[in-house]
Amino acid sequence: MKHDHIFGWSSPQEQGQLLQFILDTLPPKPRIVMAEIGVYLGRGTAIFDEVFVSRGQNYKLIAVDHFEGSPEHKASNSVPSYEAFKQNIAPISDKIKDHNCDSIAASKLFKQGEFDIVYIDAAHEYEPVLADLEAWFPKVKRGGFICGDDYTAGWPGVVKAVGEFFGGRHGVVPGTQQWYFQK
Repeated sequence: MKHDHIFGWSSPQEQGQLLQFILDTLPPKPRIVMAEIGVYLGRGTAIFDEVFVSRGQNYKLIAVDHFEGSPEHKASNSVPSYEAFKQNIAPISDKIKDHNCDSIAASKLFKQGEFDIVYIDAAHEYEPVLADLEAWFPKVKRGGFICGDDYTAGWPGVVKAVGEFFGGRHGVVPGTQQWYFQK
């Protein structure tokens, strides 16, 4: 599915590079199970689909967002719409299961070790990023990846939460704002 028509800040180069790295690192699997925390209008979801399809990788993606927007969305009057998200991902809806709710509440719907990959790109302030890490890290399989976007000085809450949670043992894809940790 092409992402070009979907508004958002997700970078196909950066997210694509991160997912390619993860897929190169994980052992071959008949199906990857991934959670995307914070989907906005689905641009990142479409980018992930493009990578999976280009590699011939079967996948299931759990998309989580409350669709109320983050503080920066509200400030710029760009609050996402659940209906727009559904319309944007309609061509791949058979691979996507969405949860229109708070990320912490959604995390309670899944068992420990259920996901090969969890991608976090919801709120950007320290406390909610840390809460997402605490809620979703147990949901990642051993050997799987928890990762996300916005590891940059422009989002100090993300940098602080990720750095503290992983004790500096996380990685950053060179030349990007994509961080990762293999469990």
